[in-house]
Amino acid sequence: MKVTLEVSEKMGREMQALGADLPAAIKLGLANWRLYPTATHRELAVAIRELTTATTPEQVLALRPTPKLARRVRRLLDKNRETGFTTSENDEIDAYLRVEHVVRLAKGTAALQFKKTRTS
Repeated sequence: MKVTLEVSEKMGREMQALGADLPAAIKLGLANWRLYPTATHRELAVAIRELTTATTPEQVLALRPTPKLARRVRRLLDKNRETGFTTSENDEIDAYLRVEHVVRLAKGTAALQFKKTRTS
């Protein structure tokens, strides 16, 4: 199958550099996309990356959802109160809650570490 698409100059150069590996890269990208099917899932992936790259307790404690993610979650919760979730919305809020739980655990650990360093 032949597919034609328009991409930025930068992306075009990156795609050209892949050469024969381009189909494999696209396949990997599509598989990754399926893991994060909604904007909320993609925002959560960013939050996880930030959490895993935070190097100090202060950085972990400073983690907050992006304004876009916070608005989406607020809209989902409002919708649930009014009419309930669709299956995909339920999956979306479940993903958020799982990540939120992990972030809270990390923040609890970071708070203890921060407290230890302040009292030492």
